[in-house]
Amino acid sequence: MYRINFIYYLVSFVRINLPQFIYNCTLKRILKKEKKYNRSYITERVSYLLGMNTPFNVSEEALKLKNIKRPNNCTSHYLDFKQTFNLFSNRDLKVDFYYGDCEHENDYPTITRSRLINQQKNSPLLKLDKIRHFQWVTDKLHFKNKIDKVVWRGTAYNTIRIDFLKMYHNNDKFDIGQTNKQGGFLESRKKYMSKFELLKYKFIFCPEGNDVATGLKWIMSSSSICVMPKPTYETWFMEGRLIPGYHYIQVKDDLSDIENQIEYYLKNSSKCEEIIKNANEYTQQFRDKDFERLLEYKVLEKYFQLSGQINTR
Repeated sequence: MYRINFIYYLVSFVRINLPQFIYNCTLKRILKKEKKYNRSYITERVSYLLGMNTPFNVSEEALKLKNIKRPNNCTSHYLDFKQTFNLFSNRDLKVDFYYGDCEHENDYPTITRSRLINQQKNSPLLKLDKIRHFQWVTDKLHFKNKIDKVVWRGTAYNTIRIDFLKMYHNNDKFDIGQTNKQGGFLESRKKYMSKFELLKYKFIFCPEGNDVATGLKWIMSSSSICVMPKPTYETWFMEGRLIPGYHYIQVKDDLSDIENQIEYYLKNSSKCEEIIKNANEYTQQFRDKDFERLLEYKVLEKYFQLSGQINTR
């Protein structure tokens, strides 16, 4: 993992410093491929990610693209954002943006990585922090050959995670524990598990953290099933479009029905296979790198159009 991160940051820093003519050529190549994709799907997806379709003015604090600097934290957000806005040769275009976990409603349309599902209007989404949030797995272990338990490892620092541990850490149907050495519910503390180890289990608990659950994407690309309450936040992954009982197993917000849900699905393996199939198919729309790059450009282009900074084509 450390090697992957090193390569990601190295390549990203090289890319953001490439000459503008290379980005211009990249944009031409991306737009040339646009014809092979479904136009209505592009329009619909861009509209959803923007969360709005009416003209607006950027705030007085909006920055020109040429003046956006790397923050002390959230480096990966900046690197991903810059690789998208570098596709625009006009660096005087202005944008409101927010780095980090967005747990609030914005006063102005503000480019961000995440937003509350019920507060989409002023939080256009871009695909940021890709190295952490957009990972996939190749899972060769069939669901029927996995362990009949719910597994979870992570840092317990919010109510849902701590309550989950208190309720089920001594239950034989669960292999769960916090990895943090302080805080949380220390009685449940266990050693860290890799993705490979977690994928030996049929069900993986996927609670939200500061906003979205980081592991949701790779879990949905596997042959295990995501178990979680209904999401309240969403990212470029469009968590607001996930359907309970179709893409994942939904449990109550107070987690009181997990045991009953797991017992039901263990007795109905065909339903489990359907959920896995549907979840895997859902992740496929995010795996075409050229199409994803096109959408990133289109979202930011539409932002500039609605804010009156570039003409509508």
